[in-house]
Amino acid sequence: TIIGGSFYTVLGQTRNNLARLNADGSLDTSFNPNPNGPVNCISLQADGSMVIGGQFTTLGGVARNYIGKVNSAGVLDQTFNPNMEWHVYCLATQPDGKILVGGGFYQVGSVEKRFIARLEANGSLDTSFGAVVDHIVYGMALQPDGRLLIVGTFSTVSNFYYSYAARLQSNGSVDSSFYCGLNGITECIALQADGKILIGGGFTSIS
Repeated sequence: TIIGGSFYTVLGQTRNNLARLNADGSLDTSFNPNPNGPVNCISLQADGSMVIGGQFTTLGGVARNYIGKVNSAGVLDQTFNPNMEWHVYCLATQPDGKILVGGGFYQVGSVEKRFIARLEANGSLDTSFGAVVDHIVYGMALQPDGRLLIVGTFSTVSNFYYSYAARLQSNGSVDSSFYCGLNGITECIALQADGKILIGGGFTSIS
C-alpha cells in the first residue's frame, strides 16, 4: 500500500510525506522517495511506477515542481519532469498511458495551462487536450468510456457555466449532457462499479 500526505514518520521511522507499507502494515524500508512537501495524489502506472502530485519542490533531493515520477523501488525517473507552476491536487492515468492532472497551477513548463492539463506518458504536455476551466480542480475520475469527471472551485468550463462539477469528453470539450447544479465547492469524486458517481464537498444542494 502506498500512502501519501503530510507526515514525517511512519511507525517511528523517518518518512517524509510518502511511504509504502507491506501487506501486514509494516513499513517497507526499501522505499523512500522523500518528497520535501505534502503529497496530495498518486497514480500507479501499468509498469509499477507511480506519478506523484502535491506541494513538493524536490523528490529524492532533485528539483521537481509539484509532480514527479518514481519507479517501483522509489527511485526518481530523471526523464519525467513536467515542471508544474503550482500545486497538483489530483491525477488520473488513461489506458494509453497519458496522464490527466488537476490543481492550482497556471503553467505546465513554459506553456500557459490553467488548472487542468493532460501529459504524454513521458511528461510532455499534450496540446491536443483543450479543456479550459476558470479555477482550481481538486478531484477527477476517469470513466471507462474515456470521459473525465472533474470537481473543484471552478464556475465555468470552456466558457460554459458548470459550477463545481463537470464532465469532459476525451478531447477536453464539455459533455453538455452532464449537469449537477451544485451550490458549493466539491473536493472529491469517485465512480462506483455500476457507473453511479459519488461526490463530496462544501455544497448543501444539488440540481
